[in-house]
Amino acid sequence: NASAENGMVLLGNGTNGTTPMLITKGNGMNEFGVSTGFLFDPNGSLANGTTNLKALACEWDATEICPWKVQELDVYYKWETGPSEWNKFTTLRDGNTFLRFDEPISIKYVHEQTDNSKLDAKYNGKQFYLQYSGFGSLEGIPVACFDGETGKKVACGFADEIRFLPELTIPAAAEAKHAQTNSTYVLKPLELEQSMVKVADSSCTGRGLSLDNTVTAPTISGWKDPNLPKKLTISDPPAVVGGEIQITLE
Repeated sequence: NASAENGMVLLGNGTNGTTPMLITKGNGMNEFGVSTGFLFDPNGSLANGTTNLKALACEWDATEICPWKVQELDVYYKWETGPSEWNKFTTLRDGNTFLRFDEPISIKYVHEQTDNSKLDAKYNGKQFYLQYSGFGSLEGIPVACFDGETGKKVACGFADEIRFLPELTIPAAAEAKHAQTNSTYVLKPLELEQSMVKVADSSCTGRGLSLDNTVTAPTISGWKDPNLPKKLTISDPPAVVGGEIQITLE
């Protein structure tokens, strides 16, 4: 139950559905907040007539539901709250009327990568449902773990050298379709990162890389004194700090 009068308080069924359901910060189980997960009408259906339950059925077992397919539904909900800034509800209100904000956009993106030497080649031709929540926020891209020193893919963990990075890179100017209207969107990166992968020294063999045998490493005998001026000795406090005179001039 959400309205300007009750202050966006979650209400339970007690006392005709007007009893606030309180979640205290002292409860360690709810330290990071609580979430209902995805909510949908099981009796609803898509525009093509497919029921919501059937649309969520797993390909390998029609009796099981795959929650990540919920983005294929026309309408679904998720309720979350907690003590942190990222799970608190913030909105604008005009009197007793809440101002409306656009909901996140669900888009369909088909990845293209035909170079089998690339890590994301396994996703070639795969379709992803991504969620655009605003400038710089595009969620739903697969993530994998990489060793920060070698750049190689590793098992996920919480060691300092492990980094969580996107497992595929969406090329600039790639196109995506709105999940419902089929309108076309053009995607572009805000920033790019290139990670260098360490290879064995033998990888340079036969690549035309070699040093002239006459080249030798430099020695200390080649160093020359640059003859820099001596460091000034300062015994008095500074006269000016940040443009403000600190001493009285006589």
